[in-house]
Amino acid sequence: MKIDGWIQLLKRDLIKMPRHDNEYIDEYTTPENLTITVTTKTKNRRDYIFGGPIWCAIVNFSDEKNLRVDFLSPLKKSYTISWIKVNEITLHFITK
Repeated sequence: MKIDGWIQLLKRDLIKMPRHDNEYIDEYTTPENLTITVTTKTKNRRDYIFGGPIWCAIVNFSDEKNLRVDFLSPLKKSYTISWIKVNEITLHFITK
């Protein structure tokens, strides 16, 4: 899938962050009922997991080459994922 397709897939189910000081911000947050796994195609497969009720995150699409994921919890480090390495994105919806 091309980068635009990955971005559309993610934006469809994330919550848009409000404007800040009347500036357009290309940031979205994960809802509590959605966990996202981004799998990269490197020599060693790597899974980046974020979202859900525990690892709520802010996803930033402002960089054309990288996906930036910042966590609300200080216990988890941010992710910067290169779009060209993305192999798969899986959305896991949590039902109550």
